[in-house]
Amino acid sequence: MEKQSLSLASPSVSPLEDVPVSFPFPFPPYPIQTALMQSLYSTLQQGKVGIFESPTGTGKSLSVICGSLTWLRDYEESLSRQLAVAEAEAERVVADHERGGDWIAAYTEKRKQESSRSELKAKVEAHAARRARGKERAERIACGQGEERGGGFGEKNGRQASGEERDEDAVEEEKDHLVRIYYCSRTHSQLSQFSEELRRSPFGQSVSVATLASRQHYCVHAPVRQLRSAALINDKCVQMQKDKAEECVDEPKKRTSGCPMLRGGRVQALSDQMLSRVMDIEEAVHTGTAMLAS
Repeated sequence: MEKQSLSLASPSVSPLEDVPVSFPFPFPPYPIQTALMQSLYSTLQQGKVGIFESPTGTGKSLSVICGSLTWLRDYEESLSRQLAVAEAEAERVVADHERGGDWIAAYTEKRKQESSRSELKAKVEAHAARRARGKERAERIACGQGEERGGGFGEKNGRQASGEERDEDAVEEEKDHLVRIYYCSRTHSQLSQFSEELRRSPFGQSVSVATLASRQHYCVHAPVRQLRSAALINDKCVQMQKDKAEECVDEPKKRTSGCPMLRGGRVQALSDQMLSRVMDIEEAVHTGTAMLAS
């Protein structure tokens, strides 16, 4: 197993190649925090698996947040540069072969370079699309359309805004080229603490994050939530999602979803709110409950 040794004496100088000497941090980091961020950054940059250990009280969560998100920021910024370099290199190599009269080698090299560039281009476009959706989300909230019924955010508008009408294959392909960071913990209280640390970090206003949990924790429909049993809640939730032919009592001819959260664009409105600012489970449930009551 390869072992890296980090010097803690001088946090302004990185002993690792292609690793920042400083990181965005809410306060001047301790040497041990800088060392952890640099080692984490290097591990991500090389696509390796890392196991890190640090004493209690050394700010591990904040160091993991700032180290990993700095790498993600730099990675996204590097994609466009890599694409530009790859295109310039492809043109140079093909031109060299053409000048030498070897059109077969030129054609082969061109196909090879196009394959390499297409992967990079797909990544650049996927990350650009994610940034564009973030801007659209902010505009919807600013216009009052991200609040349940507050700005006339109807079900049709919700589908269009969430991109449900886009080609499903294109959506899945885009997901394949996006980089996501997953933070796992044993308890929900630790996830709430992590959300608080993320809010404190310099990335708190610029990152989109969602806390993943079961229906037992996230369901805001009182009749289902009162079932308490996780198995019963799951079964009832699935049944209500499938029951899209249920008739309204007041409007017999109108068809609606069995789950009230799937009506009136509530899901998209809640998604906008959750992805526009860092929320823990309790805050997300409170926001969803308020939307359901309005």
